[in-house]
Amino acid sequence: MTPVQKRCLLVERLYGKTMTKALDWKQQGDYVFVEIGNRIVKLIEGRSGGDNPLEILEVCDFDGSFIERFTDEDLEGKPDSWTGIEGFWTLMGQTRETAIRQATGADDAIDELLDQLNDSPWSNS
Repeated sequence: MTPVQKRCLLVERLYGKTMTKALDWKQQGDYVFVEIGNRIVKLIEGRSGGDNPLEILEVCDFDGSFIERFTDEDLEGKPDSWTGIEGFWTLMGQTRETAIRQATGADDAIDELLDQLNDSPWSNS
């Protein structure tokens, strides 16, 4: 397997585990991160030289030592069809945005509010 294929597979697996809430994402500053074994994976929103949006993934050792960094532009082809997503920029972006919502508890808060406000907008209870 080539390095690019490994990166693509890593992004796809992170997406799958994030969508099933199998990872414990945390937010720090302008990025989210998750500890997997003795590695840390960071997802960062950035800008390319032409000021286009860019999705960045960094891998570090548990002590913070840098291992690898790549962007959606470094990936080739399309994500696996099971994701239902056309490109790696979108896949990485959805993973990062979902990770932020999980790290901040936004989804849990909205779900709780919806439960408390009841299903019907016409209900007085």
